[in-house]
Amino acid sequence: MDTAKVYYDVDGNERTIHQMVELEPGWAANRIQVGEAAIAENAKLKEENKALEEIRRIAESYVSAPPQVRGGVFRNLDKKLLALSGKRN
Repeated sequence: MDTAKVYYDVDGNERTIHQMVELEPGWAANRIQVGEAAIAENAKLKEENKALEEIRRIAESYVSAPPQVRGGVFRNLDKKLLALSGKRN
């Protein structure tokens, strides 16, 4: 943790993070909640990225597959697209 960073209290005074936690517990709680929300959003985006990578992989295999195989691959792509659209709603 970077304890050298300068923070400012409500009066504009320079403070360390430790002082801010002690003097402004509401601020500290807010910063923790914002950080937790960012971590959750990051996890969600990673999952969506995994789904998109899987769709890309299936699409690439579809393009390179012989015509008689493409029907099954397309059904798999359809399922992945439906699953991804469900995550975004």
